[in-house]
Amino acid sequence: MKAWLIVLVVVLIVVVAVGIVWLSRGETAPARPPVIVGRSTVERIAVASGRIEPAYEVEVRSQFSGLVAERFVELGDRVEVDDPLVDVRQVVTKLSLIQAERAIEAAEREREAAKEFLNREHLASFATLLVFGDRQLERQAEQADLGVQQARETLEFLKTGKLRIGDDEVDTIVRAPVAGHVIDLVRADGQRVIPVGSYQPPTEIARIADMDHLEFRGTIDEIDVGSLTNGLPAEIRIGALPGVLLQGRVHDVGRKAKIVNNATVFDIWITIQSSTAEVMRAGYSATAEIFIARRENVLVLPERVIEYRDDEPFVRIPGNDGTATEQAVTLGLGDGLVIEVTSGLQEGDRVLEREYPQME
Repeated sequence: MKAWLIVLVVVLIVVVAVGIVWLSRGETAPARPPVIVGRSTVERIAVASGRIEPAYEVEVRSQFSGLVAERFVELGDRVEVDDPLVDVRQVVTKLSLIQAERAIEAAEREREAAKEFLNREHLASFATLLVFGDRQLERQAEQADLGVQQARETLEFLKTGKLRIGDDEVDTIVRAPVAGHVIDLVRADGQRVIPVGSYQPPTEIARIADMDHLEFRGTIDEIDVGSLTNGLPAEIRIGALPGVLLQGRVHDVGRKAKIVNNATVFDIWITIQSSTAEVMRAGYSATAEIFIARRENVLVLPERVIEYRDDEPFVRIPGNDGTATEQAVTLGLGDGLVIEVTSGLQEGDRVLEREYPQME
């Protein structure tokens, strides 16, 4: 008895399932409401990715070897031309002092010999006088005096790290070659400094940048390059500062393509024209939206309702008898979601959604 009951339940379930399937095949999807032609703003935007960079950035290196003795600035400080940055104290050994003193003694001997020539105390001086004249002996004496002075100045510079020659003062302080903000600086006192011109890479003492004039430097896809011109407005968003929106204008677009991640892109530079209260840092990752074209208060339709036949656009509008009628349209600017309709429709017209064949 129980077996017959189970069979009966199974049969009833199969019959109900077949009935549901059969009834559902006769149902049709509810018609979607028509789209109303309205007015809106259409923009064509190109997106570039890149970084925020200063207008210029200068590396500062030392002409002297030694150790960092003192730093006069901190990161973020603004400096002017010739402002002191870092004092690089020379490493003076006893041997170098002895050599400098010996150089003074040698220069003094040269001066004594030149004076003897000038005072005609050598027979060779008469030959020099006969061949070159009296002025040559005077120049030799003057050159010897300069040699002594230079040797003494070298010793003084080794001992004190400073030297005054006339109105000029020479020291071991590295100074700012340009005005701007310090965005990088040697970290610790006592760090060894390798000078410019040595066989090893020179030590970077500081990096000065113009943080008052920033620009966006990035790349843009080749699809959008043909529509870009200098002066186009742009909005720049910084990944690390979500609430910051900067205004700018396209300054230049690269003339040569390059391959990045198997994509063909071009370089783009955008001058930033607005400011923000946030502290800006060189190298922030950013994206820029460049407004290529803009149409305000124009008739628009969703691009999904546009159909094409032989590259000619048309839409379907409801007829008086309830059937759909095709209407040719002329299109303008589109952004991928909505598109401008320049002729063929009026504001308030109703447009039917596209019909797609149903899957059996």
